[in-house]
Amino acid sequence: MVRIGSKLEVRAVGLSKPRQTCENGGESQTKCGLNNATPSLTSTGFKVEGGLFGHDQLGALVSNHHIRAAAWQAVAKQTRIIVHTGVKVESVDSDSDAARAYMANGCTLEAPLLVAADSRFSASRRAMGIPVHMHDFGKTMLVCRMQHTQSNHGAAREWFGHGQTRALLPLSDHQCSVVLTVPDAEVQTLLQLSPEAFSAKMTTRCESVLGEMTLASTIHAYPLVATWARRFVAQRFALVGDAAVGMHPVTAHGFNLGLASVERLAHATGDGLRRYNDPGHPIVLARYQRRHRLGSAPLFAGTQAVVGIFTSDRIATQPIRRAILKAGRNLPLLRRALAAGLLDETPRTGSVLRPLRIGLKVLRPRPFVSTHHT
Repeated sequence: MVRIGSKLEVRAVGLSKPRQTCENGGESQTKCGLNNATPSLTSTGFKVEGGLFGHDQLGALVSNHHIRAAAWQAVAKQTRIIVHTGVKVESVDSDSDAARAYMANGCTLEAPLLVAADSRFSASRRAMGIPVHMHDFGKTMLVCRMQHTQSNHGAAREWFGHGQTRALLPLSDHQCSVVLTVPDAEVQTLLQLSPEAFSAKMTTRCESVLGEMTLASTIHAYPLVATWARRFVAQRFALVGDAAVGMHPVTAHGFNLGLASVERLAHATGDGLRRYNDPGHPIVLARYQRRHRLGSAPLFAGTQAVVGIFTSDRIATQPIRRAILKAGRNLPLLRRALAAGLLDETPRTGSVLRPLRIGLKVLRPRPFVSTHHT
């Protein structure tokens, strides 16, 4: 796990005169410093500080394999959970009495509620007749791990540039996860390179900010598509995770939103068991859908807007980008609102009271008292 520090710096680099920090003409960069490191603030940027709310860091990056291992350990301890591995789900359906999953080995699983979390391209969602709004960005996301000669100091970096978005997410002092978003043709060209040639290309694309880079893993490519299910529930059926809402990764909220969907569904089904002795009761599922839509719609729409503004190469969007960065510099309330959103730890119930709680935190920030770390 890498701790992401108490200050977030956002700065823009001009498109017409690329500076040394962004030789390829990137539009903006986001940087999260480790612990209390304070990056220099340029005239084109602003900082968001977690210390205003009693936190010494804005968040944490945890490798996916650690999350998967922890999830498996939690499941393995539950004697009431039966895990079926090595077998495919052929189809699903439901009626007023139960939901069913038909397995490739001929087995049929039946329960009062079927929950699907089978990706943003969910086959279960399609089988249940739930339509989806899909936005194909026409880009492909390339992901790999790379070693680098210079320390990343626990800082996460992101650039929005001409035709590409690059992100460096620290995994250890000299290793990071690289995320490159470009047209698919460029990804296919990169995939054909030798490890040495690929490393050299990525060092150049990342402007040598971490020194020389060396490929340290396999390379994975994913089509960049955002999805929004028109309904999150059907008869004795619920969608969670990317199957409900598939986010663009630019704001790094997709996984957290998926966890929020599970939390909201757990609250709703628990209430359904107490009131109706039925976790798949229509009232229960309607409540989950309402709360998750309320909780995810603003974030989904906001992320789509960020993508449209900061990844567009159109000249018309440049004044909007500059205005947003200027507002960040000149409006302390905006910076506190960004910090409050990042640090919000309230339950994801989808209640209308949650935005009010965040608003109160923005208006009444709690100073952080620094302590000595050894």
